[in-house]
Amino acid sequence: MAGIAESCTHVGALLFKIEAAVRIRGTKTVTDVPAYWMMPANVDKVQAEVGHKIDFTTGAAKRVALYKCISGERGMSGIRTHLGSTSHCAHEPTLSDLSPLLQILHTHSKAVCLSGMEEYYHHYIDPVKPHVLPKSLQHLRDPGKDGCDLPVLFQHCNTLTHLVAVTETQAAAIEAQTRLQHRSSVWYTSRAGRITASNMHAVMSTSVEKPATSTVSIDPLFPEVGASPDGLIHCTCCGKGCLEIKCTFKHRNNSILQACADDSTFCLQVTDGKLHLKQTHMYYSQVQTQIFVTGSQFCDFVVWTEKDCVVVRVLPDADYWTTLLKRAQEFFHKVSLPELVSCYYTQQASTKTPVSTELQPSRTKRTRTHTCENVQRLWCICKGPEDLDDMVACDNENCVVQWFHLSCVGLSQAPSETESWLCTSCTH
Repeated sequence: MAGIAESCTHVGALLFKIEAAVRIRGTKTVTDVPAYWMMPANVDKVQAEVGHKIDFTTGAAKRVALYKCISGERGMSGIRTHLGSTSHCAHEPTLSDLSPLLQILHTHSKAVCLSGMEEYYHHYIDPVKPHVLPKSLQHLRDPGKDGCDLPVLFQHCNTLTHLVAVTETQAAAIEAQTRLQHRSSVWYTSRAGRITASNMHAVMSTSVEKPATSTVSIDPLFPEVGASPDGLIHCTCCGKGCLEIKCTFKHRNNSILQACADDSTFCLQVTDGKLHLKQTHMYYSQVQTQIFVTGSQFCDFVVWTEKDCVVVRVLPDADYWTTLLKRAQEFFHKVSLPELVSCYYTQQASTKTPVSTELQPSRTKRTRTHTCENVQRLWCICKGPEDLDDMVACDNENCVVQWFHLSCVGLSQAPSETESWLCTSCTH
C-alpha cells in the first residue's frame, strides 16, 4: 500500500471486505433458508395413520417398561394416546358444565366462542345493518311470457306492481351510491326500466298505444320515476334544492342573450327583462321531475357557454307535475312493464324490420355534435337526448342503438376516420 496515511488504511480494509464478500456470496447458512425436514436414512417408507393410533412412546421408555415387567413390577403401559388413558370421567361432560366458565367469559370479555351459542349470540349482532339495495327491474324478465298478447301481459304486469316499490331506506341507499352517476354500476341498474327525468318530455309527447322505440334519485311514493340531477343544494334560507347544468355546444361561442335572440328552440327566453326556462322545452319537464322526485324546493338551472354563464331558479309547478306524473305512471304500466317482462315492443319492431346479423361498415359520419335539431329523439344506451354530449356512431349499420354519447362508452374523444369502432353489443 502506498503511503502510511489513515485514508490508505481504510481504503485497503474496504477492498479486503469487498473481496471476502464476493468470495462467500454463494454460501448460505441454515438459518438463511426456509426450514425443511430431512427424511431419516433408516426409514424407507412411512405410512399415513390416524393420529390416535400412533404410538409416541420412545424406545428408551419401552425398554424401561419391559425391564419392570420382567422383574415382576407394574405391567407395561399401553400406547401413549388419549384412548389409552387410564383415568375416566365419572359422567359424560355436558354444556351445562361449562356454564360457570361461560359466565366469566361473558362478564369480563367478549369471547368469540360465545357468538355461536344461543344464550349469548344476540350480544354479538352488528349494530350497523347494511343497506340492501332493491333488485333491478330487469329481474322482472320472464321468457315464458314471450309472444303473449298485450292484454295478457297487462294482466300479468298488474301482479308485479309491488315488486317495483322501494322503501325510504333503499331510496336513500341508492342516492348515496349513485352520486358518481355513469361511473357507478348502481346508477345503470337503478335507472333500468324507470322513467328518468331526462326521458320525461319524450314520455309526454309519445303515444302509449304506439310508443316510440327510442323513447338516481327515487321517491318511494312513485318508484316508477327516477331522477339524477347534477347536484343537490342545501341552503339555510332557501332549503333543499337541486342543480342541473347545461353546456350548449351549438351556442358555445355566443352569449346567452344572443342565443335567445337567434335560436327559437333555445331552452331559455327573456320575459320582462328576465331569463326564464321555457315551459314547452324538454328541460322544463326534466327539472320539474328532479324537483319533486328529490323533494326539493327549487332547482338552479345553469346554462354555460365559453362567453357567458347564467343561473335560472326554477320553482315547483304542482299542477304541471300532477299531469306529468299521471302520464309517466300510465306509460310505465302500459309500456315499460310489458317491455321489461317480455320485450314486447322490441319484438314487435324486430318482426317488422328484421335486422341482419352480418356486420356492415357504416358510411355515416363518424361524430355527431349535439344540436337542437330533433331534440325530442333519444339516443345511446342511457336513452338520453342528443345534446348531453358529443356522439360517436357504431360502424355496424345494423346496430340497434347506432349513436352513443362519448361519456357513456368511456371515450374522451371520437376515434379517427381511419379507425373502426364497434359498440359492446356488436363486438360480442
